[in-house]
Amino acid sequence: MADDGVSQEELEAAKKNVIGGYAIDNLNSSSAIANTLVGIQMEDLGIDYIERRKQLIEAVTVEDVRSAARQLLSTDPAVMIVGPPLKGRKE
Repeated sequence: MADDGVSQEELEAAKKNVIGGYAIDNLNSSSAIANTLVGIQMEDLGIDYIERRKQLIEAVTVEDVRSAARQLLSTDPAVMIVGPPLKGRKE
Protein backbone atom coordinates (compact mmCIF):
# COMPACT_ATOMS: atom_id res chain seq x y z
CA MET A 1 0.00 0.00 0.00
CA ALA A 2 2.89 2.37 0.71
CA ASP A 3 4.11 1.90 -2.85
CA ASP A 4 0.90 1.58 -4.86
CA GLY A 5 -1.74 3.19 -2.65
CA VAL A 6 -5.35 2.27 -3.28
CA SER A 7 -7.59 2.44 -6.29
CA GLN A 8 -10.58 4.75 -6.43
CA GLU A 9 -12.84 1.70 -6.24
CA GLU A 10 -11.08 0.39 -3.12
CA LEU A 11 -11.32 3.80 -1.48
CA GLU A 12 -15.03 4.12 -2.25
CA ALA A 13 -15.69 0.64 -0.82
CA ALA A 14 -13.74 1.48 2.34
CA LYS A 15 -15.60 4.78 2.76
CA LYS A 16 -18.94 3.02 2.37
CA ASN A 17 -17.94 0.44 4.98
CA VAL A 18 -16.72 3.04 7.49
CA ILE A 19 -19.74 5.30 7.02
CA GLY A 20 -22.23 2.43 7.14
CA GLY A 21 -20.73 0.71 10.17
CA TYR A 22 -20.71 3.76 12.44
CA ALA A 23 -24.29 3.49 13.70
CA ILE A 24 -24.03 -0.29 14.07
CA ASP A 25 -20.82 -0.07 16.12
CA ASN A 26 -21.34 3.19 18.02
CA LEU A 27 -25.05 3.86 18.33
CA ASN A 28 -26.59 0.45 19.01
CA SER A 29 -27.27 0.81 22.75
CA SER A 30 -27.62 3.50 25.39
CA SER A 31 -24.15 2.83 26.75
CA ALA A 32 -22.62 2.86 23.25
CA ILE A 33 -24.29 6.19 22.52
CA ALA A 34 -23.05 7.60 25.83
CA ASN A 35 -19.50 6.35 25.15
CA THR A 36 -19.59 7.84 21.66
CA LEU A 37 -20.78 11.22 22.92
CA VAL A 38 -18.14 11.28 25.67
CA GLY A 39 -15.46 10.38 23.11
CA ILE A 40 -16.60 13.17 20.80
CA GLN A 41 -16.46 15.59 23.70
CA MET A 42 -13.04 14.37 24.91
CA GLU A 43 -11.59 14.72 21.41
CA ASP A 44 -13.21 18.17 21.04
CA LEU A 45 -14.77 17.17 17.71
CA GLY A 46 -17.73 19.50 18.07
CA ILE A 47 -21.39 19.03 18.82
CA ASP A 48 -22.14 18.50 15.12
CA TYR A 49 -19.49 15.81 14.57
CA ILE A 50 -21.97 12.97 13.95
CA GLU A 51 -23.57 15.07 11.21
CA ARG A 52 -20.20 16.19 9.73
CA ARG A 53 -18.50 12.78 9.93
CA LYS A 54 -19.90 11.48 6.65
CA GLN A 55 -18.73 14.56 4.72
CA LEU A 56 -15.28 14.37 6.34
CA ILE A 57 -14.90 10.75 5.23
CA GLU A 58 -16.25 11.44 1.74
CA ALA A 59 -13.67 14.23 1.35
CA VAL A 60 -10.74 11.77 1.65
CA THR A 61 -8.95 11.34 -1.68
CA VAL A 62 -6.77 8.60 -3.14
CA GLU A 63 -3.81 10.95 -2.75
CA ASP A 64 -4.66 11.50 0.94
CA VAL A 65 -4.53 7.73 1.46
CA ARG A 66 -1.26 7.40 -0.46
CA SER A 67 0.34 10.19 1.55
CA ALA A 68 -0.76 8.67 4.86
CA ALA A 69 0.36 5.19 3.78
CA ARG A 70 3.80 6.47 2.74
CA GLN A 71 4.18 8.13 6.12
CA LEU A 72 2.82 5.30 8.27
CA LEU A 73 4.13 2.33 6.28
CA SER A 74 7.60 3.65 5.56
CA THR A 75 10.19 0.99 4.84
CA ASP A 76 13.03 2.97 6.39
CA PRO A 77 15.10 0.52 8.38
CA ALA A 78 14.52 0.45 12.12
CA VAL A 79 16.07 -1.68 14.82
CA MET A 80 14.48 -2.33 18.17
CA ILE A 81 16.05 -4.38 20.91
CA VAL A 82 13.72 -5.52 23.66
CA GLY A 83 14.73 -7.06 26.93
CA PRO A 84 17.71 -6.98 29.24
CA PRO A 85 21.23 -7.00 27.80
CA LEU A 86 22.82 -10.39 27.24
CA LYS A 87 25.23 -11.48 29.99
CA GLY A 88 28.79 -10.67 29.11
CA ARG A 89 27.79 -8.25 26.36
CA LYS A 90 29.29 -4.81 26.55
CA GLU A 91 27.06 -1.90 25.65
